[in-house]
Amino acid sequence: MDAAMDNNASNYMVELQKWTLHFRNEFLSKLLPSSASRSETICTMLVLRMASRVLIFFIRHSSLGRPLSESDKLRVARDMAELELPVGQNLFPVEQLGAPHRALRALRPVIFLEASQLGGSPLLKDLPSSVILHHLYYGAPNELRSALQRNKLAPVQNSLWFDSQGEDQIWKRIKATLDDYEIKVRARGDKEFSPVYPLMLQIGPSLAETTSSK
Repeated sequence: MDAAMDNNASNYMVELQKWTLHFRNEFLSKLLPSSASRSETICTMLVLRMASRVLIFFIRHSSLGRPLSESDKLRVARDMAELELPVGQNLFPVEQLGAPHRALRALRPVIFLEASQLGGSPLLKDLPSSVILHHLYYGAPNELRSALQRNKLAPVQNSLWFDSQGEDQIWKRIKATLDDYEIKVRARGDKEFSPVYPLMLQIGPSLAETTSSK
């Protein structure tokens, strides 16, 4: 079914709604303080981390899919809007999650921007550099392989690697794919690169440095 014509939530969102509701009814209802209480418990902090993690995972993995058609973009954007409901109702208020929530809100319009529009977009300040750079692969030619393709990792392996690395290390892996692409272009005698290539070279180091300093 064409996602552009489908107004239903994705299977992922249906499952997320079901399991977060189950988790709230079976566990959080017994462990969290009442809504009238303002006390902050260890459980409260763990649930905050869990809710943040759900948003971070969704943001991360939505930037790894390739290719991304216009109907795919509509589906991802719809899921981003839907995501706030199960997380906010069943885990933790999304407006209190800070950076992960700002990143989710920023990514929604970003996926519809052309590469040439991204460079000066104020939305970039709310997104991790790895998300922006992986998003740019969407508009790249097939010969510019993503870091996921180059290293032949399964999505789960790639995600676990992300957890153990800083943004600067992720940039190094992405830079290796850009170097491979440059070698291919020069080897066949071409002098022009995809517009995505110089943009990634331009924003990659600065974003990695900014994230590291934070």
